[in-house]
Amino acid sequence: MVPAKKKLLIVTFDSPYPAVHGGSISIFGSVNYLRSFFDITLVFRVFTRKQIQDAEELKKIWKNVAIKYISYYPLSSFSLRIRNLAYVLFKKVKQIGKRLDKNPELQKIISNPVIAPLDGAFISHLEKIFSENKFDIIQVEHSCLINIIHILPKDSIRIFVQIEGQFLMLNDLFFINKDESLYARYLKEHTRFSEDSLISQYDYIFALNQSDAANIRKICNKDNVFVTPFPIPDSLTVNTNIGEWVPDKLLFMGHQTHYPNMDAVEWFIEKIYVSAYRQSGLKLYITGYWKKRFIRKYKNVKFTGFVDDLSAIMKNSLVICPIRIGGGGLRAKVIHAMSMGCPVIATKGCCEGMEGLVDGMNILFADNEPEFIFAIKKLTEDKKLRNLIIKNGKDLIVRNYSEKTTGEIRRNIYCEILKKG
Repeated sequence: MVPAKKKLLIVTFDSPYPAVHGGSISIFGSVNYLRSFFDITLVFRVFTRKQIQDAEELKKIWKNVAIKYISYYPLSSFSLRIRNLAYVLFKKVKQIGKRLDKNPELQKIISNPVIAPLDGAFISHLEKIFSENKFDIIQVEHSCLINIIHILPKDSIRIFVQIEGQFLMLNDLFFINKDESLYARYLKEHTRFSEDSLISQYDYIFALNQSDAANIRKICNKDNVFVTPFPIPDSLTVNTNIGEWVPDKLLFMGHQTHYPNMDAVEWFIEKIYVSAYRQSGLKLYITGYWKKRFIRKYKNVKFTGFVDDLSAIMKNSLVICPIRIGGGGLRAKVIHAMSMGCPVIATKGCCEGMEGLVDGMNILFADNEPEFIFAIKKLTEDKKLRNLIIKNGKDLIVRNYSEKTTGEIRRNIYCEILKKG
């Protein structure tokens, strides 16, 4: 008799399909491999008709995964009134915060603190799932969900996946703004305490890289923290004819709603882009959702909007990742670009913790205007270096970040902790 598969519940905020940004890429690649070995139930949120259609399409692709999404579309009249009231209250709090703190960038990060309670509909959705099923493992992903540890059934093994830490983001923001005020210290320590106290209540923690794991081990038992990177889905890895790759544009992939993306784009456009364009002639393309007001500020940049299939726009693109505000984890935009055969120029902080990266071998690092301009010019003009970066980058992804490689790492960890009980 074939033994029954262990039951795994994954709770996340990001819909994994289509896999076009960091959150969706990490979930899709992991589940796509592990669904052959575990009985997986996946919980996430949808807000639009398109997201519902995508979720239903995913059910057809993953027939062996129980997809239990919660829909907020369309909002009921009561829900709409509650949401509007919450929005008004949030605006008032934000205005008070701006009077206390003159750094508007800070408000974008602390507007969704790790201690903020989740809405009742989401908790009720989980309650129904818990009442209908008993899971061997419950896995929670993202800092905004960390506080549901209080309601997770204690007879399940409870795992938290640290995707990106809010404390680290705040730390980077204050550093680049040279803010050493008491208020900055207060916000950092408040956030650190909240994250540390919540994460320490989980049975096990998954970190995406060795650096994150080392930081987490300082607050948790040493034997309950595992390093398990997420993969780039096999469907996003293409065979590139390297010799035919000729750069015709700069490309940044990411949404404005993730503040480190907006900071990166503003910094690059305002401090670097004019000189880079004058040197290389390469126009900057930016994918994802960006507000019209933001787009109107930069008429010399091409904003593509949301793109379901990035393969066409990534062709012959030189991908830039000028991220200055981290948070740990892995940058999906870096490994995605490499898997598609695009050379990457990134800040060192953007790639911190990603093992195997070597400047000049599979990536070019740049942390300021002269370094970015030099790297863009070098990759535009030096075909030999360009081909080397592309080949080595793809080799790194296949070796370290494929579905099978990372899937086996995580599968073995599950088996190990299940034996412990």
